[in-house]
Amino acid sequence: MPKSFFNQEGSGFLDNKSAIWQVESEYLGRVVRIVLEQIAIAESKAQDRLTDATLERQWMFENATHRVGLDDDWAELMFQIRDTHRREQEYDLVQKKADRLHLMAATPFFGRFDFREHGYALGEVFYVGLYSLTDPDSGSFLVCDWRAPVCSMYYDYEPGLAGYHCQAGAISGELTLKRQFVIKNGLLKGMFDSNLHIADRFLQDVLAQNAGQKMHAIVASIQREQNAAIRDDKHDILVVQGAAGSGKTSVALQRAAYLLYHRRAELKAHQIVAFLPTYLLTEYTSGVLPELGEENIRQTTFFDYACRRTALPEDAAETPFEQQECMMAESNRLTDPVSEHVLRRRRASIHYKSGQQFETLLTNYLDYLHCSWQPWVDVYFRGEKIISARQISRLIHEDFACLPLLVRIEKARIRIMILISPIIRKAAAEIRELRRQESTGAEILSEGVRQQLSQDLKQLREELSIWASYDLLALYTELFANKELFDRLLPVEGEGEGVQEEARLLTAKNVSNGKVFYEDLPALLYLKNALQGVPDVRHVRHLIIDEAQNYTWMQLRALAVEFPQASLTMLGDPRQEIGAGLLQRPPVADQDGGPTRTVEAFAPRQSAHIELTKRYRSTWEIARFSGALADPPETGSSIERRGILPLLVRVTTKKRETGVMGRLLTRRILDLFGEGFGSVAVLCRKADTCRGIYQLIGAGLAEAGKDMGGGQSVLDGGQSVSAQLVLNDDRSIKAPLLVMPVYLASGMEFDAVIVPEVGCYHVGERRTLYTVCTRALHRLYLYTEGETPELLRTIDPEYYSVTDLIDC
Repeated sequence: MPKSFFNQEGSGFLDNKSAIWQVESEYLGRVVRIVLEQIAIAESKAQDRLTDATLERQWMFENATHRVGLDDDWAELMFQIRDTHRREQEYDLVQKKADRLHLMAATPFFGRFDFREHGYALGEVFYVGLYSLTDPDSGSFLVCDWRAPVCSMYYDYEPGLAGYHCQAGAISGELTLKRQFVIKNGLLKGMFDSNLHIADRFLQDVLAQNAGQKMHAIVASIQREQNAAIRDDKHDILVVQGAAGSGKTSVALQRAAYLLYHRRAELKAHQIVAFLPTYLLTEYTSGVLPELGEENIRQTTFFDYACRRTALPEDAAETPFEQQECMMAESNRLTDPVSEHVLRRRRASIHYKSGQQFETLLTNYLDYLHCSWQPWVDVYFRGEKIISARQISRLIHEDFACLPLLVRIEKARIRIMILISPIIRKAAAEIRELRRQESTGAEILSEGVRQQLSQDLKQLREELSIWASYDLLALYTELFANKELFDRLLPVEGEGEGVQEEARLLTAKNVSNGKVFYEDLPALLYLKNALQGVPDVRHVRHLIIDEAQNYTWMQLRALAVEFPQASLTMLGDPRQEIGAGLLQRPPVADQDGGPTRTVEAFAPRQSAHIELTKRYRSTWEIARFSGALADPPETGSSIERRGILPLLVRVTTKKRETGVMGRLLTRRILDLFGEGFGSVAVLCRKADTCRGIYQLIGAGLAEAGKDMGGGQSVLDGGQSVSAQLVLNDDRSIKAPLLVMPVYLASGMEFDAVIVPEVGCYHVGERRTLYTVCTRALHRLYLYTEGETPELLRTIDPEYYSVTDLIDC
């Protein structure tokens, strides 16, 4: 039966548990002491190696370089360089060991298993950690590296018959104990025995704080559900669907660790690329997998990757967050008809370029480019025809027809340069002959011939370079600027002519000004690969696409073309789609739970779909409330981790003071930090609202304590509260209080979430509001002016509490 053990702050403390806790704490203390001793030794050695290398390099530059003259001097110098290089390598190795030991000092190990090999009366105890650690006196292993063959039993088996493979062959026996630890900063915070390896830290904390058999059964059920996705290695594409808080991102990262372990001969961490919605998520995902140690998978965003691959000028491309602001923009056609027209045209562009019909247009354009490309003239060099335009056309359209267009043109250019080689050799021979004639006139003539040959070659190379070059943005512009061509290439069946024409006009104007909308990036990446060929991305073996419900068809197709050989894990929840209805996004799964066009974008590939049905990260009250808000309604279950009801605060004031809401929010924020919560987010619908709210909160914090500037205040009790305004894709979180638009919070979670304008979400933004509410782990506060908003009136009033504030 599973067991949990608590530190002295826990409950349910029995004598046998006290004894076990004492034993494990003493062992941890012993390991930490040895780690700290080895850190001191390693850092001392590293400093010695660095000093030696620095002194040797200094001596070499001051002395050795001035003595070089004879062969012996050269030999001595080369020996000195090699010796210096060897010492620098020794420093690097020792410093890396010190860095690894620092990681171990915080978490020396995270698991333990007891194994008795068949034929032996006594078993052995193995502690599993980031790296191996041996006792300096006895040489015995105190901690085993999680990648060691023997540690495979910790991940692959439940207590009972078990085995592993090593150089000695197959070893079999019995696994008698499997234990996990929660260790923070070298201190034991909790531990539990479980048949399954619980990788999610949130679930680890739940088990370490709850000894009940019911909770153990629930967590085991969640882990088994997740293991089906984590351990799937039979499919090229795995689609993981699940409600907010069901652990999708954690599953993807655990799956990455599983693949790295079981395919360690051919798969390395840098060969896995995760596409995240924002860089803020990297702080959440890094460190999720302690097994990776100092390694981590590569993380990027679609925007950054596409901009880098298409080599767009800096600031030429619109960010996805600027596009989101446009999609959420509102205009009044009566007071501002021009703005209404521009907004309508932009939305038509966004809608059209996100769908499958746009890919068909691009494919037709590529066919047109392939068929219509012709060399302009015959190629001559020094008055002699090298190759005719017809021969060049035959090279491109017949001989090299299997290659991308720009690769064909480049090969034709190389062929032309090869064809002029005989002429160059003939001219070189003439120059040599003139130089053999011992006369001033011949020497002057040979130099003139040489210079003329060099100039002719330079001119031809420049002409061929221009001929073979291309401007991706110019080609894209031509498609939209040429109305006749655009209309001719349109699919027979597709969007209405009005939508296509609106998109064409807006794009032609924008791209001609050197600007690129975010919805143009997938098309540019798609065209680049089709024209130039896919880059050598064999080093990328696996992709993770997080928040896949927010990817359009064109984005998925661009990635499919970019990484044709990579396997794929896609994570998504259609209920968290932001901007629903405007963008053409293939659903993550159909009504029967099977993969749909999301997978078809990467077809033909072997695929599987797994749905996570249990939510466990938010409290039961928040999960119930947001589940009722979901579209379609949630059918899964949530773990009964009790908290308090979400609170709707209805504000009514006749004073029309702009600072009222700011004071209310500040008061709530101070209360939350006073209760000990570590992260609070104020999530707004738009960036403009964020700016206003941030100023109000900043003023409120300054009024409540000593203003330290930069959004930071020190309260009377000495508590420091700092706020950070996040309006674009910031790379790091610098404050415990964040004020940000909802589209930047996708995939993130906070102890408490405050929604200052819940009444501004209209019926079509139900999924966006659902996304807002599901960011909260423990507390959720909704503020509105006046009556209960329409979206909340559809929810059972027992699912949330209401407070009315009048003339506050």
